[in-house]
Amino acid sequence: MQTTEEKAKTTLKEADVILSSRVCANAAANRYYFAVIQMVYCFQVRKGLPDNPRAKGGNHEHAHRIIKNNMERHHRRTLNDINNLRVKADYKSTNVSNDDLSINLIQNVKGLFEALAS
Repeated sequence: MQTTEEKAKTTLKEADVILSSRVCANAAANRYYFAVIQMVYCFQVRKGLPDNPRAKGGNHEHAHRIIKNNMERHHRRTLNDINNLRVKADYKSTNVSNDDLSINLIQNVKGLFEALAS
């Protein structure tokens, strides 16, 4: 059985593998976003931050609030950027392109992930 932190790390590795295939940018954007969301949960537990009593199995708004209240501005911007791509991937008629998932954005996502993990 995996802990949530182990699952988050696995999800991040999956995102890297998907992105390296260069054929599934929508799936990669989704996996990068959810790796961060899983790590937000770990951060919340580790820091003893209150849970959102209305959340059932996870609450994106609450996760975004945790980032907003506990992370530097560039991390908040990174979460917004990867969330916008995840919404595009999952719900919009246009697709995420490999160019959308720039090296800089992925480095920022991994920086946010590490900041949450530490």
